[in-house]
This record gives sequence, C-alpha cells and structure tokens, in this order.
Amino acid sequence: MIDRGRMEQSLLFLSESDEEVAQLKTNVKRAEYLLKRKEAHAYLAQTEGSVKERECKAKTADEVVQAYEEHTDAMEAYERLAAKRETAVLIIELYRTLEASRRTGGITN
Repeated sequence: MIDRGRMEQSLLFLSESDEEVAQLKTNVKRAEYLLKRKEAHAYLAQTEGSVKERECKAKTADEVVQAYEEHTDAMEAYERLAAKRETAVLIIELYRTLEASRRTGGITN
C-alpha cells in the first residue's frame, strides 16, 4: 500500500531531480548535434563512390560510431531518470486516489 511517507519520498525525488533531468535532456540534444556534425564531416571527407556509398562510409567511420554510442548512452541516462520520475508521479496520483476514497468511505484501513 502506498502510504504518506512513500508519497512524500516521491515528491522529494521529483523536486530534487528537476535539474538533473533537464541536464540529461540537454546532453541528449548535444550528443545528437555532435553526431550529426561528425557524420557530416565524415561524409565530406569521402571523395570517391556514389552518394549511398559515401553515406555508408560516413556512418561507419570510427568517430561517427563513437558519437552514436555517446548519443545512445545519453538517451539511456535520460530515459532511465524520466521513467523513475514517471513512477514517482504515479505513486503520488495513487496516494491521492486512495486518500480520496478513504475520505468518502470507499476504503477502510
């Protein structure tokens, strides 16, 4: 059962993780931007082959592969915290629903 203490922990977690979730979301955008830049740079470095061959070579260049990994890592960190925050919101909503039911006599302890 969700009690007041668990609900308060969720509220505290949400308030304390605001800046971290914003930073992680910014990291995702930054990593995506850097990935696109590195991919474009790798594409421009290719001088031979069709457009499709040059695109494939650019996407498999070492620095681009590393940028993909960094972007994926940034997305994972953001999504992990976002999921925890979503769970905290659900706990708070569940607590509110249970308390409302208790007040109207729908639930007894």
